[in-house]
Amino acid sequence: MWSETNSEAKAVLKPDLGLRSWDDLTSDEKYLMWKYMEPFFFESKVKYDSSFGSRHVAAKDNEYYQFDKQFEDETSVRIVFSIVEMFHTYKAKCFTKGFVDDNSVFTACEDFYEIFQKEKGHVVLELLSYYCKAVFDERDGKYPYTKQSNQTKGEFEEQKRTWEMSEFVKFQKALNEVLVDFGLNVYLTVRGFVPKQDDKIMDDIYEPVLKCLAGEKWRKVNELLTDAFSSYRANTPQGYSTCVTHAVSTIQAFLQVVVHGKTGDGDLAKLIGTAQKNGLIPGDAFTRDIFKSIDSFLMRERKETGDPHPKTEYSNEKNAKLVLNLVMVFIQHCLV
Repeated sequence: MWSETNSEAKAVLKPDLGLRSWDDLTSDEKYLMWKYMEPFFFESKVKYDSSFGSRHVAAKDNEYYQFDKQFEDETSVRIVFSIVEMFHTYKAKCFTKGFVDDNSVFTACEDFYEIFQKEKGHVVLELLSYYCKAVFDERDGKYPYTKQSNQTKGEFEEQKRTWEMSEFVKFQKALNEVLVDFGLNVYLTVRGFVPKQDDKIMDDIYEPVLKCLAGEKWRKVNELLTDAFSSYRANTPQGYSTCVTHAVSTIQAFLQVVVHGKTGDGDLAKLIGTAQKNGLIPGDAFTRDIFKSIDSFLMRERKETGDPHPKTEYSNEKNAKLVLNLVMVFIQHCLV
């Protein structure tokens, strides 16, 4: 390709936009992003069939919402789920203004589009988070096959997890391609939206680590890691400080599971020593020095900028991102 042999051409065809927040996008850029993602959101009948205005949705136990089978499809169920969750969760702000008066599938689609185009980045990412939850729920606990006699338990669980994740992976891949091309500072993972890093960091560290942490064994670790990412996305000094606290707690919970098989007691330095002594994590001289340095840095950062102690100062975005990256590298070195 011409762009592969000419750097100037590549710069024109695919310029480096840096890292931007959602709120830095123009309306034209948001429209283009929407068009690239539209197959995941709207099918043609949802977009153009005004009869949706009379197809009302009945809520039941805050789960999925049943409507005329003639119009039921995966994309519209995801849209309705997302809008109903936004409608019930954020009552005072009421981001779903159309759905207040007409709780139909068509109106839910209109509200979904309006939020994507006109609301602040935090609102859009919350909406997309609910959409991802709907994608997860479609297959969660519905694996149609049983373990074969020639399969190990691990092989069966991996096959089941791959099937359950397949629809989300399609959406994740498509959305991340768009986010990267438009220079957005977030990246979608199985644990939600995380701060965008260099592509090699995302591919070689974040994705493998999050895959290894799948499963009930790491549930508490995943909860703390998700809280760390969520606090980081608040984009406030308080949020970054809370992110540091949750990130350090993630490593402690991880080591508690490694050493004791469950979360519980144990400070970071003692857990690292016990895990290395018992051969549960790498224990060579180089690794011992690295872990000692990480422990020292994380404890100092949590003391000075985290939530559990009086703050010397609030954390900032760079510090919080560094702590998150250290946590991911630490876990990767232990597991992958």
